Amino acid sequence: MRGRIDLAEREYRSILNRIKPQIQPGYEPEFQYSKEYSIGGNLEEFKAKVYYSLGHIFIQRNQYESALVYLSKATIAFPKFADSWISMGNVFQETNRAQEADSAFSMGLRINPTNFQAWYEYGLLLEAMNRTEDARRAFETALKYKPDFTEAKTELEAIKQRK
Repeated sequence: MRGRIDLAEREYRSILNRIKPQIQPGYEPEFQYSKEYSIGGNLEEFKAKVYYSLGHIFIQRNQYESALVYLSKATIAFPKFADSWISMGNVFQETNRAQEADSAFSMGLRINPTNFQAWYEYGLLLEAMNRTEDARRAFETALKYKPDFTEAKTELEAIKQRK
């Protein structure tokens, strides 16, 4: 197992080195490695985190289709990795693919229903889709998990004032 993880890390570093000159200055992607993998951690989860990290490099470069390739690989490698689904939702939203964004956010939030930031972002999507009541519930859920979340409070107030 350790040899396969070393190979995955080398591949990640190799890809990173090839694209690093094109990354905006000051951005340093996080490599998600910990000792747990060297003592029998889940290889699929490890691979998913590598793909997720690569996806975020492409998001940072505004190369959304490439980002979706890696984020999709992350969800295939480890379907319960909520952050990959949520990031896919953000990319779909950014590229005006609302139905796909809706599906991706829904999947990510089913896996991790306490992610207040994802509930907020999902609320923004629902608002853009004119699903005001669903958006209201999403912002309320974000506030349930982070009561001092100013942006969610602002959006919720805006919805209430429009009624």
